Amino acid sequence: MKTRVIFPTDSGLSQKTQTELDDLTPKSIPPSNRQPKLLIVDDSPTFVETLEFHLQKAGYQVVALTQVSGTILTIFREKPDLILLDIEMPLLDGPELCGLIKRSKSSANIASIPVLFYSSLSESELSEKVIQHKAQGYIHKTLPIKQVIEKISAYLR
Repeated sequence: MKTRVIFPTDSGLSQKTQTELDDLTPKSIPPSNRQPKLLIVDDSPTFVETLEFHLQKAGYQVVALTQVSGTILTIFREKPDLILLDIEMPLLDGPELCGLIKRSKSSANIASIPVLFYSSLSESELSEKVIQHKAQGYIHKTLPIKQVIEKISAYLR
């Protein structure tokens, strides 16, 4: 029996077998002595699970949160190499959370962790938010998963 996995594509959700997924997923991560650790914060459990699956398959350690509460504590505890934030979340949105991270004066130096926004907003809106909130960049949610992983890898080099 073949396992089928559902994941986002440009045209919505798609199903693929494990063999088909192997062809989509990059086989290498940035060179280092350990797997890079990513923190994903997105209020969509389906999106988080899907992204987490593909990033782990690509060789990343992934810590995923589906709510904003506890994010700062998680950053201190997990010390991620990169943070991927959804922009539109309840209570505290991604740009506000990014501001808290970047203004942190802690000895743990969390302000230096790269933050990428992850959203389906327009390119111009995303660019504006990156500049305004001092994030390192953005990844559009409509990109194919292979390109998402390639962009994350590029930011970690």
